Amino acid sequence: QSTWVRPIMISKRDIEQLRVFGDPNRPTVTIEEWAEMQMARGAIPTAEQTHEAMRQAALHAAGLGADDAAAADPDEVSDADALKARKWDDWKDDNPRGSGNTMGRIG
Repeated sequence: QSTWVRPIMISKRDIEQLRVFGDPNRPTVTIEEWAEMQMARGAIPTAEQTHEAMRQAALHAAGLGADDAAAADPDEVSDADALKARKWDDWKDDNPRGSGNTMGRIG
């Protein structure tokens, strides 16, 4: 038995419907083309740049590529952090929870 297949008829009305109600955001470039354009522009790193950054991070983590400024006085950073924490603690003591904006209520 053969099954009869109805031919597809595309009318001018169908074409106009697709033009009006079709997808207005059809892609104009592929993902690969977009990525290549972004890499050429410098917005995203190339594979070589990513590899070099990972190598630098590994050297830094191993202590082989540490900056001289950071290695000069490691206690200076902790002193600044301790001072910041102390100031925050003092502020929290002076401003207990719920003492902020009271929406104009007096008394």
